[in-house]
Amino acid sequence: MENKFKSLINHSSIIMLSVCTITLCGCGGGGGGGGEQTHLSGTVAQGAVVGAVVFADHLSGAEANYLMDTDEATTSTTTDAAGHFTINSPSYDYVIVSWGGTDSITHQPAMQMLAPAGAANISPLTTLVALNPASQAVIESLGIAYDADISATITPAAAMVVQSIQTAVSVVTNALTTDSTGASTGLSTSVVNNIQRDVLIQVAAQIQQSHATNLTDPSTLATTITTAVTDAMTSEGGSTAIEDLTTIAVQTAISNAVTTAVTSVATNMLTTSGSSTTDAVAENTIVTPSVVTQNNTATQTATEAVQAEITVTPPANAAPTISGTPPTTVTSGTAYSFTPTKSDPDAGDVLTFSIQNQPSWATFNAATGALMGTPTTLGVSSDIVISVTDGIHTASLPAFSITVTSNTGGSGGTQ
Repeated sequence: MENKFKSLINHSSIIMLSVCTITLCGCGGGGGGGGEQTHLSGTVAQGAVVGAVVFADHLSGAEANYLMDTDEATTSTTTDAAGHFTINSPSYDYVIVSWGGTDSITHQPAMQMLAPAGAANISPLTTLVALNPASQAVIESLGIAYDADISATITPAAAMVVQSIQTAVSVVTNALTTDSTGASTGLSTSVVNNIQRDVLIQVAAQIQQSHATNLTDPSTLATTITTAVTDAMTSEGGSTAIEDLTTIAVQTAISNAVTTAVTSVATNMLTTSGSSTTDAVAENTIVTPSVVTQNNTATQTATEAVQAEITVTPPANAAPTISGTPPTTVTSGTAYSFTPTKSDPDAGDVLTFSIQNQPSWATFNAATGALMGTPTTLGVSSDIVISVTDGIHTASLPAFSITVTSNTGGSGGTQ
């Protein structure tokens, strides 16, 4: 009997159930940016996450896809060495998304994370609340605000839950992205993000149904998280990104590996610092080198156990397309603007633009492909090529030239 790795909940609809209305930087929250908001600031934390891309994703419409689309690119930034970010406040209803980066405590790749509009920071805890608002009360029973900067202050109980969630996500991610030789299986970043989000949706659902006492004991915590991972693999309605992973043996191997890894990490943390829900301290005093080592060892051991059962065949990647007819003349002192049209059959691919032989008087936007500027001298810019890539395939417009003319029709020389 075969089962697909899917989850139960439609991502966009579950987030739209509730958007927190806590304010950021003294600005109005609740989703719409409005005229009062200018910037959103906070920290991306597992530990502090360095080099993560942060942007505001739409909550409705075609762009509600956890991907950085054209207009959302204007809100994007990258976190600094302390995990801090500041982005422009959007005018639409949104959820904050964090891609990639490195956990500064464990030195492991960070998972995709979310935060509702109005949250002060981004972390695994805000991700659970964004995916299931009803989980907030259970999370905060661990002695910490759901949107606290957990890289600066956290209770041992909350730290144990955060590290256990990260461990489970690492087990699933590593098992699916590397084969038994350690080579990449070729799954794209967007596919991996979808898989992680399916797991986190189910973790949020399980935590929402739990009591704090079940989350402060390694055995019951491991059961809670393993149930979530199992549900993500067997429920209908979620990601179809790993349809090659269809056997019960694979599902069982992943579930067993998650149980082993989470139990090991949670037990180590309980032994190190207890499970207090009241005595908040800096995270790096709880997630000690021994905990990091145990986390990495448990994850690696679990991954090896799973890989013997898994063969991942990544979905074929289709090439993006680019089209449009750029204007080939512009009058000196007049604004020039051209933005190509792009598309990609693979939902979830992140597209990036590039240009060859860019005119000296023009600027180019790598997120949108827009070429614009106001020339002040006459001349011709030749062999301009605008391309778009999904990271695997590249498509280009035919080479074109732009001639800058005067009001009387002169064009000068080459620019």
